[in-house]
Parts: sequence; C-alpha cells; structure tokens
Amino acid sequence: DERVRAAIVISAPPFYGEAEPRRILQSVTVPSLHVTATEDIIRIPGYYSGAEDRVAVFEATGSATKALAVFEGGSHSIFTDRALTGGVERAFLDRYGRLSHEAQQLLLVACAALAQAWST
Repeated sequence: DERVRAAIVISAPPFYGEAEPRRILQSVTVPSLHVTATEDIIRIPGYYSGAEDRVAVFEATGSATKALAVFEGGSHSIFTDRALTGGVERAFLDRYGRLSHEAQQLLLVACAALAQAWST
C-alpha cells in the first residue's frame, strides 16, 4: 500500500510456526522504528517468546532505514503500564514523512536514543 510511508513496530512477536522471518519480512522496505524491552517476554500456555524474538523481527525487516530501541527492563506490556513512552512513536510519525533523507536518518537515531533514555 503506497500510503504507508513508515512503520512503528512495538513489541512484535515472531510469526508463529514460521522458521524464516526474513522470507516474510524482507519485502517490508518502508522506514521503521522497532521498540521492545529486555524483559519483553510472552508466556502463555504452550507458547514462549523472549525478547530476542523481537530483535529477530527487526533484523529480518527488509528496510535499510530502520532503528531499534530497547528499553532496559520493562515487560511485554511496557506501553500500557509505563508512563511517557508514547512520545517516541508520535515524534516518529509526526515528523518522518516531512523531512529530507538526511533528517529522516537523524530522527531515527534520535527516537531510538530518546526511548533508551526514557527507560532509565
């Protein structure tokens, strides 16, 4: 869909039953900001997904323009049980599409750094 110009991927679990996330995600080429936490663990009966799965989703995404922000600590529900985290996502969406390529790169870095700073 050409209307999608950037993506924010918050605590995305892997594709259940799929061994090769790159095959699924390599066609995702829009700029993306991925946000997770070191304790981002999904535990439900019969299913476990550790924080490393969120990093694998980031690595498998096909975009050359992407950033990964990892909060120290924080659960899988960090964005519902922790104040002040919404600013990173809003800043990314509000600004990204209106900036030059160079400025977009700087914004990705700044959003990742801001998310990291908020986690401490």
